[in-house]
Amino acid sequence: MSSSADPTFHLVSWLLLRRPDGRILLARRAGVSYGNGFWGLPGGHVLDTETLAQAAARETLEEVGVKVEAADLTPLGMVRYVDAGLRGADFFFLAGRWEGEPYPASECSEVSWFAPDQLPADALPWLADTLRRQLSGEGPWLSESLDGA
Repeated sequence: MSSSADPTFHLVSWLLLRRPDGRILLARRAGVSYGNGFWGLPGGHVLDTETLAQAAARETLEEVGVKVEAADLTPLGMVRYVDAGLRGADFFFLAGRWEGEPYPASECSEVSWFAPDQLPADALPWLADTLRRQLSGEGPWLSESLDGA
């Protein structure tokens, strides 16, 4: 049995802010180690002292200045990945209500609303498929991607 040389496991929470018209909020990532310059969801690493939903709420406030209550978030699903030596799990939540107007507060250069099926060409490569799965209405889902599999 083989294992990765780097045992670091990334635990990340992402949040979909969805307006009544179905559009979702994306932020252009800036000054970050992953996905710099690409459009993506607000989100980031989970701290040891917080739940997955609390991390999604905290990261959303930090990145796009919008306040959500962790207790109000709906879990959508998760993706476990092993890719080029990176290992982790991404958890996705949905918010139907929030306080404030989104703006590029930190780690992003702009924010905008997009239809889930009309994402910008420079969105994170996995985002379109992930949104399709999350918003399908089939309930929470699990996906695993193992080194090109």
